[in-house]
Order: sequence, then structure tokens, then C-alpha cells
Amino acid sequence: MTIVPRTHLPLLVCALIPADSTTDAVLAALGCRIQRGRKGRVVGRHENVTVLPVPHNDIDAPAILASDGVVLVIDGNQGVSPSVIDTWRELKDWDVPRHLGVLKSVTGRADFDEVIAIGERVLDDAMMVRYLPVENDASDGIDGMYDILTSELHVLSAAGISIRSSDPEHVALTADKREVLIEDIAHHSQSDELLDALTTGMPMSIPALEAAWNTPGIVSATPLDDNVGVNVLTDWYATLEARWLPTVNQLDVTISVEETNEALGIGISKNVARVWNNDREIWFERVHGKHSPVTTDDCNVLGAVCFATGIAAGDTLRPQHSEYLLREPRF
Repeated sequence: MTIVPRTHLPLLVCALIPADSTTDAVLAALGCRIQRGRKGRVVGRHENVTVLPVPHNDIDAPAILASDGVVLVIDGNQGVSPSVIDTWRELKDWDVPRHLGVLKSVTGRADFDEVIAIGERVLDDAMMVRYLPVENDASDGIDGMYDILTSELHVLSAAGISIRSSDPEHVALTADKREVLIEDIAHHSQSDELLDALTTGMPMSIPALEAAWNTPGIVSATPLDDNVGVNVLTDWYATLEARWLPTVNQLDVTISVEETNEALGIGISKNVARVWNNDREIWFERVHGKHSPVTTDDCNVLGAVCFATGIAAGDTLRPQHSEYLLREPRF
């Protein structure tokens, strides 16, 4: 199934990554190309999505809550810290779209199933699992993923990921998990077609189930080893919507930020702002207090994020001499 990305607005996804992970490798596993800025700043880019890496030990709640989606990356050799648990539960309270990515899904002290069980217990969230890692018997890696819903194998090769029909053995071993997944998707989607088929015991349409899988609110988990989950993550990005659009004042007129081409931003954390209508370096002035301008000399724009010394949560940014000013939301 092909998902058409919504490219009309810049979206921000925060990736919560283990502190000892290699940022570039994790961003690649999340389906991103790397974009580097000054002073070692780095983000991931895919279509209209900017992925901001945030180490588990440096989580800033305002920045996370200002994003359009969050991917929590868990390493099978590590646990989940109390700060990560608290952040995830806050994201759940605010209905922020969430996805769980698993590294070392077959080689960690906790395997994929155990990580999911831990996640459901400590993150207080019902995880739907559609993709299972397929272990490579000859190495410490994985051969690909098994799609429980379609009974297809996503196989890794030198040319990338290919999809082929699975063996009857895979279908038989995962029959119970498939039944649970289909029931969960049907209930979540509230689709009359799927619920009627569920209650009557009739076969369900795979295309209808795949469409329901991409409805907002599903929290799922995907193995990330060897970049096997790239297509799953990029499809998930395409389902995201802008969670909030600040209002903009121009003299006495109030409009949405999507109605102007002016490069504007709002601080979401120390030295970090979200920006709209901009994908290049530009001089900004920072407005705070009684709209007193402060020039940010080292403004560094990477996708939907602007890094600059002195930015605080709630500051608004605009080009020098602009008449526009962001008003909401404030953090």
C-alpha cells in the first residue's frame, strides 16, 4: 500500500535514543538522511519531516510535546529509565503520536517479544505488533521482518528490502498473534466493515485492514536492526498531521502560520526553536518580553528546527524588520 506524504507543512518528530547509541546510525535506521549544521548539530530529514534526536538522558518535555510525533528507540541490552517512562506517559496524556523502535531485537539480553512485554508493562500502553524480526542463524543480525498482517517476508539484501510470500511455517507459528492483531485493528478503527466481519466471523479484507492500520492513534513497535524498519517508519511519518499551527499577527490581522510565506519560529527548548516556511539559513531577530528584538548571530536552520544561542521556550523568531509575530502556542 502506498501512502502519499503530506508535504505542505513541515513536521517535527523527536527521536528519543539511547545515550550510548550512534546518532547517525539511529537516524538512518529511522529512514532519514543526515543533515549537519554548525557546532555538531545534526537532524534527520525525510520528505517534509525533520527528526530531532534527543538522548534518553537529556529529555526536555517542552520540546518533546511541541513535536508532531515521537519515536522511542529502545536497545534490547538496556532498560527503560524512569524519565523515559514519565515522558512517554505524558505524551500519551497529550495524544502525541508515538512509535516504538527496537535495536538489538534478536541479540539483546531482552529479545523483541520481551522488549514489547516490558514496554506494555512500564509504558502503560497497548502496543500493536505487526512486524517481527527474522533472525539470521549464521550471524548476530537479522534476515528481515515478517509481516503478521499480510503474511509476507521483508527480506534484506544488498539491493535493499524485497517482499516475498512467507513459508507456511511462519503463518502457522504466528496464527494466534495475527488473530489478536486483526481484532485490535478492527476495534481501533471503528470501521463498520471490519467490526461486522469480526462479529460474524467472516474473512476481513487485507486492504481494509492495511488502511485501518494507518489511522491515527495506533501505537506500534518495529525492529530497527540493519535498517530493516525503514519503510515502516517512513510510512508512519506520512500518516502524521501538524498537531498545532501557531497564529500570526500582522499589525491588526490574525492569520495561521500556514497562510504566510514568512519564515517564523517559536522557542521550544533552550537554544532550539521550531520554524515554519523556511529551509535555509537566515538571520532572525528574537522577540521576547515587550517585543524587544535580540539578534541571534549564530542562527542555524536545519529543516523544521532552528538552533541559536539564547533562545528560550516561548520566544518568537522572525526575520529582521518583519511585521509578523507568532502568538500561539506558548511553552
